[in-house]
Amino acid sequence: MTELKDAVAEKPKPARGKAKPAAAKAKPAGGKPAGAKGKRPGGAKPAGAKAAKGGATGPIAEAKAAAAAPNADARAHIRLGSLLQQDASQATQSEAAFRRALELEPGHAVAAKKLSDLLMGRGAANEARELLRQAAEASPRKADIQIDYAKSLIKSGDAAGAETALRRVIASSPDNVSAVRLLAGLLEQRNEVMEALFLTQYAAKLSPENKTLKKKIRAMRKAAFETA
Repeated sequence: MTELKDAVAEKPKPARGKAKPAAAKAKPAGGKPAGAKGKRPGGAKPAGAKAAKGGATGPIAEAKAAAAAPNADARAHIRLGSLLQQDASQATQSEAAFRRALELEPGHAVAAKKLSDLLMGRGAANEARELLRQAAEASPRKADIQIDYAKSLIKSGDAAGAETALRRVIASSPDNVSAVRLLAGLLEQRNEVMEALFLTQYAAKLSPENKTLKKKIRAMRKAAFETA
């Protein structure tokens, strides 16, 4: 009996708590487990990362490739010129692209407008105005080209030519507020007050929210009665 009690007393007691399995993962010496994702040294992007806008595979490179194709049309060169135009340091290349577009399609309204903007920016007003004239003749129903041409004529002092261009716009697009206001301003400068007033009132009807036009009408009415 004594031997049985001693055997029971010597039986080891089970350890408290759950024992960790022997195969538990241990952290490597570097701190992070093997295979853990981390940032690449120096923040380097993967090899397949998208190139920058002006890089080897960016829009400008693609536009250059399209413009260099044997069957490239005016639109391909206009797209290239428009992208290059966003960077002032690329003005020469942009100008060349627009000129090439005009060689392919003389009088192309968009190419002429964009090239004239570049030329105006560097002071070549005469050439810019000639380009707009050609575009206006080639596209008589394009109101924006006619208005740009009229503005260039106003700057050069050719009020009669500007009036012709503006009346052409109004004849085809009577609701073009910009053309109506420009023509009203020209007539007012020539002291043709009544027609200028009529056109300004018409512009105010087209733009009822324009408070400036309402003030202008009051001032013109006052001037008209004073000179009557």
